[in-house]
Amino acid sequence: MRISNLMLQYSSLANMRSRLASLAVAQEEVTSGRRVRTVSDQPTDAVRIMELEGRLRDIDQFRRNSAAANTRLSSEDAVLDSVHQLLARAKSLTLSGATESPSDPMRIQALSEVQRIREQIVSLGNTQVGDEYILGGSLARRRRSSPTAPTSATATPARPASATSSPSA
Repeated sequence: MRISNLMLQYSSLANMRSRLASLAVAQEEVTSGRRVRTVSDQPTDAVRIMELEGRLRDIDQFRRNSAAANTRLSSEDAVLDSVHQLLARAKSLTLSGATESPSDPMRIQALSEVQRIREQIVSLGNTQVGDEYILGGSLARRRRSSPTAPTSATATPARPASATSSPSA
């Protein structure tokens, strides 16, 4: 077979175009900093990259969860420490106010201080971290109680069952 000049030119042009395309791909890799631009470039490497990106997202989520848990725990610890101190104060007031006379001025003063302590404890129980009440349990997005809600000490006592039934004849 005879090799003509035209065939040599076409072969050289095809070879130059191929090298030019390879050079363009190499320049794109250098400028973008990425060896794999599309999945079809290198499918196995692209799959590995997607797996690693997923793991990085998981690690970031674990870090955010850990930071949120630490914030919540430190807030709960501070609130529970305050509640503990308030309850200790209420206990000491209760023991010091245990007198025979209900009209004793010290007892009345202790009662008003215990009521203020109760309001503080309810307020601490309604402390929020973000949009959740930290002592809300499974209903952390709803306010649990208000300082003006009745307690067993201020509510009307229920009548015993024996007092409401009439004697049978």
